[in-house]
Amino acid sequence: MDVISVYTQAEAIEDGFLYKIFPNLIITSGVFELKGKGFDGGAKEDYMFETKLVEAVKTELAKQPEHSEDGGNDKDFFSLTWRGTKFFAVRNETNGLTVMLPEEY
Repeated sequence: MDVISVYTQAEAIEDGFLYKIFPNLIITSGVFELKGKGFDGGAKEDYMFETKLVEAVKTELAKQPEHSEDGGNDKDFFSLTWRGTKFFAVRNETNGLTVMLPEEY
């Protein structure tokens, strides 16, 4: 099969569809738009949003098995709930994780 088009992670970051918030951790624009919207902590939350999200993803990743035998969560694809919002974390092309809202999957 011939490749018609390629849109890389780097291009998506440059275009503002993805945001690199930590080495090997990318978030979608939908996740980025949650910054400062209704999370507890007030103005400081804008400053700490990325840091707290990275901590939550790392904590959840550590709980996951290497591979799932039954199609459930594993280190390549898992869900997490952080501050009342559900997210998916998916292994990406750079062997990092991309965090997104379920509707963005």
